[in-house]
Amino acid sequence: MGALIARYEKGEMPARYSTRASYRSFIDRYIRKRWADTAIPKVKAMAVEDWLKRLPLAPKTLGHIKTLMSTLFKCAQRWGLVQNNPMKLGRVEDVSKRLERPSVLTAEEFHGLLAHVREPYRTMLLIAGCLGLRAGEIVGLQWPDFDFDKLTLLVQRGVVHGREWAA
Repeated sequence: MGALIARYEKGEMPARYSTRASYRSFIDRYIRKRWADTAIPKVKAMAVEDWLKRLPLAPKTLGHIKTLMSTLFKCAQRWGLVQNNPMKLGRVEDVSKRLERPSVLTAEEFHGLLAHVREPYRTMLLIAGCLGLRAGEIVGLQWPDFDFDKLTLLVQRGVVHGREWAA
């Protein structure tokens, strides 16, 4: 698996910076530590499923790691290293499902929260809560994005991992 991971990193990593950074983090922090010394045929769906269940991560993050493992095996198939992708077996794909219903603040709770947050974070929180923007989209806002006459806001850039992107 270590050689498969290295070959994937060298020639198959996505070009988009934020995706590349996330994949690199998942590989370095989790996948390589657990699987690098394992022979590819020894990686089985149940073993991956059990490993993922033991990781203290959010279901969505576990889903991203599982998807990256599947991507590694798709590359291995393309390169003729394996016949089948073990990530397609078992219940491995179920790990990304939300375990609990997210809690949603009432208007009163949100207003109470604002009273405890100082600027500029208070304004950012207000924008996020009222407009549903992500933190990176808020950081990317500039004055020309606001049209006060038409009461509109144009989200045309954001900041992810310290890098600006254009919509």
